Amino acid sequence: MIVGEIDRLRVEAPTESEMERMKIRAKSGLVMQRESTTARVGAIVRDWTYLGKIRSFDETMASIDALTSESIAEYYEARGELKFRLATSGQAPLTLDEARLF
Repeated sequence: MIVGEIDRLRVEAPTESEMERMKIRAKSGLVMQRESTTARVGAIVRDWTYLGKIRSFDETMASIDALTSESIAEYYEARGELKFRLATSGQAPLTLDEARLF
């Protein structure tokens, strides 16, 4: 489950090979999104909504390059226990500690 993987990052930092694969995938997605006007508009809206500015392609690539296992650990340490908003579809009921939802 996704929440389990997020929790795992709190106690077990990603390996260097995992970080490298993640960066390659993120950069590939970024390059491919430049081919789609709809995807590019979505990225601009997300940047504006969450960052209050629109990042350049080079700035976004640099932020991916700057990501490290240590920066992930620092993120979790600074925020404490994370809460989630989840939506599901299908017949199986959602099972998650309600205290973790907001």
